[in-house]
Amino acid sequence: MKIMNKRETNFNYIPSIDGLRAFAVIMVVLYHLNIPFSKGGYLGVTMFFVISGYLITDILLNNLENDHSIDFKNFYIRRAKRLLPAAVLVIISTISIVTLFRSDLLWRVKEDCLPALFYFSNWWNIFHNVSYFEACSTPSLFLHFWSLSVEEQFYIFWPIIVFIVMKFSKRVKVLCAITVILIIISAMEMFVLYNPYVDPSRVYFGTDTRIFSILIGSIMAMIIPIRKIATKKFCNLLVIGILNLIGFLSFAIIIIMLIKLNESKSFTYQGGMFIFSLLCAILLAICVQPQTVFSKIFAFWPLSKLGKISYGIYLWQYPVIILTYPTVNTGSINIPLCIGLFALVVVLAALSYHFVEHPLRYESFKDLIHKKTHPIKKIFAAILVAPIIISLYGFSIKHDNKEHIKNHIESTLDMNSSLPTTSLEVQQAPSSLIPATVEISSPSGTSQLGTSLQSDTVSSDVELTAIGDSIMIDMLFDLKEYFPKAYVDGRVARKLWQVVYPYDNHESDLTSITSKTNIGKIVVIALSSNGVVLQSEIDSAMSQIGPDHNYVFCNTRVPNSWQDSNNALINSLPEKYPNVRVVDWYSISANHDEYFIKDAVHLTSQGAQVYAAAIASVIKDAGWD
Repeated sequence: MKIMNKRETNFNYIPSIDGLRAFAVIMVVLYHLNIPFSKGGYLGVTMFFVISGYLITDILLNNLENDHSIDFKNFYIRRAKRLLPAAVLVIISTISIVTLFRSDLLWRVKEDCLPALFYFSNWWNIFHNVSYFEACSTPSLFLHFWSLSVEEQFYIFWPIIVFIVMKFSKRVKVLCAITVILIIISAMEMFVLYNPYVDPSRVYFGTDTRIFSILIGSIMAMIIPIRKIATKKFCNLLVIGILNLIGFLSFAIIIIMLIKLNESKSFTYQGGMFIFSLLCAILLAICVQPQTVFSKIFAFWPLSKLGKISYGIYLWQYPVIILTYPTVNTGSINIPLCIGLFALVVVLAALSYHFVEHPLRYESFKDLIHKKTHPIKKIFAAILVAPIIISLYGFSIKHDNKEHIKNHIESTLDMNSSLPTTSLEVQQAPSSLIPATVEISSPSGTSQLGTSLQSDTVSSDVELTAIGDSIMIDMLFDLKEYFPKAYVDGRVARKLWQVVYPYDNHESDLTSITSKTNIGKIVVIALSSNGVVLQSEIDSAMSQIGPDHNYVFCNTRVPNSWQDSNNALINSLPEKYPNVRVVDWYSISANHDEYFIKDAVHLTSQGAQVYAAAIASVIKDAGWD
């Protein structure tokens, strides 16, 4: 029995659905470009999930209604022909470009290409502790394949579930009830598994914790199947008006969430994504009604045309952005560059759609081979054969070093080989390593910094304890130049909560530090780069250390969503605590790309010098020296 052929692709095409796809992929691209108003742009993937669940479930139910069965073989072949050609093209092209121009990333793409190709990228990332949100490691050019993996895993199991349920119950209501149960289980699992003190990538990547968005779309297909939309038109203007109002409210909330709901908020995982999925389903249901305003808006031809190639745009955008967009950008957003990159992605996606995806999706490979004049032949010869050869060469290259960030930190520690790599009680650095005078550009409105500071202008008798992460390691010798008696404790990827709370069967870092040394009169805390900082954590740290100390908190410059909220909190501390001063590293480092290495977080030698001088300057201006 042959089903799901032309009927699958041509049945009641609704252009507004493609318009929604275009909107979703644009938000994802803006998020990856770090555009300020797209903090929730990652939610565009959630909208994709809802749309995919709707369309796939509608196809399955339509075939069951007409043919009373599902041709599983045909279904899976069509999914493979839809998804694999473009994915293979992007993977091969990316590996070849990396081989030729970015050999430092070659080890990473070699590790990630197979999980991406065989659609288990999300679980690969989970089991290898790959974060979607942290910027301090070598970037995975195939990181975005995680969402395709979730969808493909859904495609494998969902048709079987639908077939079994409908075969024995023969009622959509039963399928709907089971789907609701699965939605609740998935959403609750995300709620329970989320831990605000650890990276949220487990719940973000997991098929089990993300499947509810796809299933919500599936529910919508059971309630408003595409096959019935064309035969049901609302003549009542009141009904149309109500639908438009609901659509407006849903879309308004969606926009607010896309602007405000960054991935570091607890609400995102404990209700936010679920609510967003429901809103997307409501908006989708209204868009498929041809008489509504939103149906006409999202059917607007530029959007619908862009939506047709949205799969290719999603595939190309991440490697293009990672390979071409400046990793260090301490200035304003480069709008012309962003527009140019988006245009490049659209061109690549359009070429992929017309010369690879579309021909392989609707024609057999045998037919393509026999069409001697078909452009696919030239395309394969020109853009596939050469990258395949280059990619094979890239796989033959051996790499000894994987983490350039790790190497950077190790090179810092090698300056004093006697230091342990976790907790660092720093000895006096050779004075030849630090210049006698460091110039500091004082940002507008910042009074705590002078224009320059000499190392001998700060009293050498100051008792100081500095607690930080790998950035503290970067500047340990520079800081020691100003404060010879300082105890500096830095640990890679440390978060503030680890300083004040026990974790992983380990005592709190503060407990460990106090067992080794007496806390100095001045305490420097630089721990806002690796995750969200909470007021309760700051209060706990100051309470445990004691009120008789003076504190210097450092804000951060890091390409992550928690940057702004952390900085706002830290900048407000002097208003609450008279014994607190702030080093405004975000402002100090503005327009100084030379302060950072490639990850845009860790410091060059010049950046380390300026950072240490800024800390010393704040302490001197406060009169604590």
